[in-house]
Amino acid sequence: DRFSSGESIRFNGQGTSIPFETPLFKGQVVMRVARIGANSEAYFEGKKRLMQTVIQGQFKREIPFGHLYTGQIFNRPFAKLPTNWIMR
Repeated sequence: DRFSSGESIRFNGQGTSIPFETPLFKGQVVMRVARIGANSEAYFEGKKRLMQTVIQGQFKREIPFGHLYTGQIFNRPFAKLPTNWIMR
């Protein structure tokens, strides 16, 4: 299954992974977000983190480790960031 930009995906499904495939990678992802649905409460209890993303899969061809990147895109600026000397 492929997801289109702006399409909703499932969060916090117990044991529910989301299969995905790109021209370079085939795998699955599990996403947990705190305070969304009852399935996340036990996992995040006592923890400061608010989300978890786990990706499992296989590259379709060999990739040098130094060429791998992960990241996220956020639509709003961050609030309450640590002091500047920590962020350097």
